[in-house]
Amino acid sequence: MKKILISLLATVVVFIGIIWASETRYTAEVVTIKEINRGTIIIENLSGRERQIEIPKIITELIQKNEQYFISYKKSRFSKWELEEIKPIET
Repeated sequence: MKKILISLLATVVVFIGIIWASETRYTAEVVTIKEINRGTIIIENLSGRERQIEIPKIITELIQKNEQYFISYKKSRFSKWELEEIKPIET
């Protein structure tokens, strides 16, 4: 009985650890590009919150500072915010 209880407890701990480590958050919003660096951008959303997003280096040549874009990005528990998609806002 004691071995079953220990095995069950170990299984629950491993399961909780896997779920805790695999949490991913997704966000999509309209932002203004504040700063463009090699491999990262700093964005500001419509509420004024700034965030640093990792981007592919090739995209740095395709986007412009102080322009608005619709972007979607994600973050897993142990990584930084990563760009998923970016589209210019046509005005």
